[in-house]
Amino acid sequence: MTDAQWKTQKAKIEKESEGQKYWDNEKTASVVELGHLVITPGTYDKDGKVITEPVLSSKYAVDIIWQDDEVSSFATYKVWPAPVGIHSFGYDIDSEYAAAYYILFPQPEPQPVDLS
Repeated sequence: MTDAQWKTQKAKIEKESEGQKYWDNEKTASVVELGHLVITPGTYDKDGKVITEPVLSSKYAVDIIWQDDEVSSFATYKVWPAPVGIHSFGYDIDSEYAAAYYILFPQPEPQPVDLS
């Protein structure tokens, strides 16, 4: 999703108290904002100076564990990257994700995810 879309969706799973925002734990168990993922890594010289800048996705990535059912407006943005890629919630959750993934996509090749 775009940054603007995330801002809109984020408001649906946040609460606020005394000026502090926090995740609505009646809707979410965990929310990890991954940001703009690297599509093409940068290159660097031996001193760590940038030769080529990394190319970042224009989309904003978020990994969410829902308490029960996901908030319906998030369904449009759901993607199924091959297990386990950019982020991990730990062995148990990753195993559940992988099982669901391979039921949906039984072929051995991972499904491409458009990050551009």
